[in-house]
This record gives sequence, structure tokens and C-alpha cells, in this order.
Amino acid sequence: SVGGSRRFLQHQPLGIAPEGTDRQGVRSKWHSDAMDMIEQVRPIEVGGRVVACDGGGGPLGHPIEFIRLDSPYPSVCKYCGLKYVSRGSSGHH
Repeated sequence: SVGGSRRFLQHQPLGIAPEGTDRQGVRSKWHSDAMDMIEQVRPIEVGGRVVACDGGGGPLGHPIEFIRLDSPYPSVCKYCGLKYVSRGSSGHH
């Protein structure tokens, strides 16, 4: 970036906001508490190693995101934040 420094954030495998996130600033700027709400949603158990997330489909959904479930932690949809684990995996946190 010009005249500034870039800040690279580490991926959060559990769908948790990066350390140092100004939650009140996010709520104020975007008028939303979605970040807090999605962190409280338990991972969805699915059979298989890949899940297709569409955010619930319909007009309130998002483009289909195919998510691999080969991590020991819940895998997170980059669009809506829903978390998924493969049934029988050790990724239940």
C-alpha cells in the first residue's frame, strides 16, 4: 500500500473474529451484530468430506461454496460464516 503498512490477518479456522477486532466498531459501522451471532452457531454435522453451502438458498442465500471438511477443526463458509464438520470427525469444538 502507498504510504502505509499492510496488516495480514491469520485465518481463523473456528470462524472466530481475528484477535484485535474492534467489535463495537464493526457493530457501529455496519449496524449489525452478525459476527457475534454466527460465533454462537454450533457446527453443522454432515456425512461426507465436502459440503455445498448456499447460505440457505433463495434470495437471502449466496453463491454455492464447496467446502472441504478435512481439517480437525470446523470448516467455515467464507460467505456466511456457517461452520461444518464431517460426521464422526474429531472437529467438534
